[in-house]
Amino acid sequence: MDGSDSTRRISADFSKVFYARGVIDLIKNVTARVAMGPVRESLISYSMNPQVVTAMTGNATAINAGLDSMTPEFLSTEAGQAFRKAREVLDTASPARPADVPRYIIYLVDGAVSNATDLAAQALVTKNMGIEVYAAGFSAAAKFDDLFIATGSVDRIRQVDSDLELDQFVVPLAYYLCQAPLSLKVA
Repeated sequence: MDGSDSTRRISADFSKVFYARGVIDLIKNVTARVAMGPVRESLISYSMNPQVVTAMTGNATAINAGLDSMTPEFLSTEAGQAFRKAREVLDTASPARPADVPRYIIYLVDGAVSNATDLAAQALVTKNMGIEVYAAGFSAAAKFDDLFIATGSVDRIRQVDSDLELDQFVVPLAYYLCQAPLSLKVA
């Protein structure tokens, strides 16, 4: 999940800083739909330094608690580093997944990445490891080219103008994730 400063929102009384509500709702709603199946998820927030918010789990309560405790990092959008961290989480998940079980990364971003060259290199490594990427850009600043670099496929790219429109991806994402028992969300 993109944790850069463009994803932050400030309460009306200026007392709280929090993530864009549409992103949180998307992840919670997808998690609720896949929690009854064999899907496991991890949540990573990235900006300059990707952070594992929740380890690989099938526990929707843990994912939701992680979402509720997150705050944006207020730095650049280093998507390549997020892909590196996602592969690390997938490779070290316990229990290990069977070799024939596909792995997925859900990449959520609201703007251009800071280093497209690093994203391209890391996306290629990810693809070569057999990990599929589904990307959702949630602002006009999310470049189609960056989303394509991340996924390598126009079929796994979705774009909307605002985080509040992300709810239209709940059903397709849940379907996508339920095709196999292991998944990873990266926004």
